[in-house]
Amino acid sequence: MGSREQGRDPRGEADMGDSMKSLLTIVGMKHRGTEALVAGLPKGEPLTLVREPANQHDPNAVQVWAREQQVGYVKGTQARVVAQFMDRAGYGSFPAILAVTAERWPCAEIDDSTRVSDQKPDADAPVGVVIKEGRDV
Repeated sequence: MGSREQGRDPRGEADMGDSMKSLLTIVGMKHRGTEALVAGLPKGEPLTLVREPANQHDPNAVQVWAREQQVGYVKGTQARVVAQFMDRAGYGSFPAILAVTAERWPCAEIDDSTRVSDQKPDADAPVGVVIKEGRDV
């Protein structure tokens, strides 16, 4: 029996098993000289978002890393919400993947449904440092 037949409007219903996703625009690639690197990455490439609270221009800054180098930042108008989420949860870093919008502007995709218990930051790493294969990046 469909939702309408049960007296519910099916529009706007979501399967609660699905995770919620957010797309975050990646900026600053031209300034960093990483446009070609990002353009050559496949959709779904793992990214890491790293908080940068000591950034002199924006205390809500969130770096975007790919293949062990910083490739840009989360767009400033989106960074505040992401920074607050990461700070409240105690994350110095958070996983994302490379996504491409219809306009083909590179975006980082994050899973909003991730709970604090699902992603634990490295307890020995200071905020803003990601430990990969035993090295600081």
